[in-house]
Amino acid sequence: MSISNDEVKKLGDLSRISVTDDQVEEFKGDLDAILAYVDQIQSVDVGDVEVEYLIKNVVREDENPSQPGEFTKDILKEAPDTQDGFIKVNKIL
Repeated sequence: MSISNDEVKKLGDLSRISVTDDQVEEFKGDLDAILAYVDQIQSVDVGDVEVEYLIKNVVREDENPSQPGEFTKDILKEAPDTQDGFIKVNKIL
């Protein structure tokens, strides 16, 4: 798959990057190489590969997990200002 000079300039405009005519040829070569690599990756047959999700819990299970709200009163007592069960802070904006 080959990319045209106009497409490189359009990409420059969309990304708000000023692209000179000399840079168009350089970017064109880089983008062609990237698109060729993507085509190569897409052509790989993965039909018989079983999906394995990478999300794994590598942390030990809590032996005695705390209950929701168990420490809320203690935390609110330490806060300088509270309102309706929340810690009140100054506006940042």
